[in-house]
Amino acid sequence: YQRRVHGISKQYKDVFLYEIESANKQVQDILEGKVPLIDPKRKEQAEGSYQETGVRCRVGTGASKDCISFCKSCSTEHLTARTKCSCGSPTITREEHLSELRAKLCE
Repeated sequence: YQRRVHGISKQYKDVFLYEIESANKQVQDILEGKVPLIDPKRKEQAEGSYQETGVRCRVGTGASKDCISFCKSCSTEHLTARTKCSCGSPTITREEHLSELRAKLCE
């Protein structure tokens, strides 16, 4: 037990500053392109599973031209026609989604 006489202990400050510097370095590496945002192994596994199951989807806004159906619950664009998402929620067509967005803009 280290007694704190004048606020926060030096040891705590050092640990805190180290963590901040480490996080800052990680962010800089990502911004400079040194660290990929998607792990290549996971990307390959995901692409393989899409090919095996025939399910093609990605996270998105639902406004992409190749999006056929969209899940509002998990923001997934489906590149094939589906009535139900893998998360279990119903999907809507791209046209329905875009009309909902236009209606919100008019409000």
